[in-house]
Amino acid sequence: MSRKQFILVLVALCIIGGAGLTLFKRGQKTWNVREAKVGEFVLPNFKPNDIAAIHIKARSDFRIVRTNGIWRVPDRYDYPANFSRISELLLDVKQLKVMQSEVVGSSLRSRVDLAEPGGGPGSGQLVEFEDATGKVVASLLLGLKHDRKQNENEPLGIHGWFDGRYVLVPSEPSNVLLVPNELPAAAPEPGGWVDLSFFKIENPKFIGLVSPDPQKNWELTRETPNAKWQINGLNAGESLDVGKVSQATEIWQFPSFIDIYSNLPPAETGLDKPTVVTVVTFDNLAYTVKVGKELPNGSHCITLSVAADFSAPRIPSPDETPDDKKRLDDEFEAKKKTLQQIVAKDRAFAPWTFLVEEWIDVVIRDRNQLVLAKAPTQEASTR
Repeated sequence: MSRKQFILVLVALCIIGGAGLTLFKRGQKTWNVREAKVGEFVLPNFKPNDIAAIHIKARSDFRIVRTNGIWRVPDRYDYPANFSRISELLLDVKQLKVMQSEVVGSSLRSRVDLAEPGGGPGSGQLVEFEDATGKVVASLLLGLKHDRKQNENEPLGIHGWFDGRYVLVPSEPSNVLLVPNELPAAAPEPGGWVDLSFFKIENPKFIGLVSPDPQKNWELTRETPNAKWQINGLNAGESLDVGKVSQATEIWQFPSFIDIYSNLPPAETGLDKPTVVTVVTFDNLAYTVKVGKELPNGSHCITLSVAADFSAPRIPSPDETPDDKKRLDDEFEAKKKTLQQIVAKDRAFAPWTFLVEEWIDVVIRDRNQLVLAKAPTQEASTR
């Protein structure tokens, strides 16, 4: 081989080697995309007790924060958050394991709703977990829920259930994971995080309604917890509609709300000229509920206040023995303590305006809806 031929072969080898090295490095980048193994923890270092805030970015962008040991929703005027929902999410994330793993390019992630959050159709729901310093210590992008396979032999009621969800860890954006948990606690809207527990009134003895229109006012009373309700000012030929009265008096054990509307002007909600409902119990707890006008969606805004006086002492009967007196005094004090706790809990609702649905409609009926006029007898109608 001549010197010239040797040099040409050497140059060719260098070109081939360089091309091979380029292809090797290009392929190595693909190989370096970690494909998670089935059964691995998605976030192996996740510590629920270190989490002090949760940031959600989807259709809305909001946070749930822990302040002085209480979780709150700033986008709902710092209303207390649903601690059970938060605990469920933190525990689910800690225990989340890989069921399936696929390397997927960014252009294809929208097919499983894992595109960048807030970008419209196909975008995911970002969940970031922050510590007390505000540092993001873990995050997940949540995507499409996975439908369970249907078995035709199964009852119809469980067809269509979800058995998992597509997720990815933002630090590994090409690694799409399927996990065996749909993560239902990760609500995409602020209203889904509020604590929906509400007040409850037991054993009322008086319920009164004062309307902006005095003709609609009414008062219901009863002497004992087992007595029938009476309406004040019942006229001759009138009787109570027992069914509607039962609804108006029993519904107080089941009030609920669907959202917080504290920012709306009173004139917009009708709370500048409210219908006022007062409920007094046999334990002398007095609840005042102010109800606004009906909104376009059929709901109403309400506010709540509670009054109570625990200064009255127990009056012992003359024939009480010392042992009876001690027992009855202890029972009296225990009951008073329980009532004080109820009042403190219910007074905590005072700062907010609540959006409520149809249950309030059975309370704010006009007087003529609670009273039946006596139908004329056949004899009278023929005269």
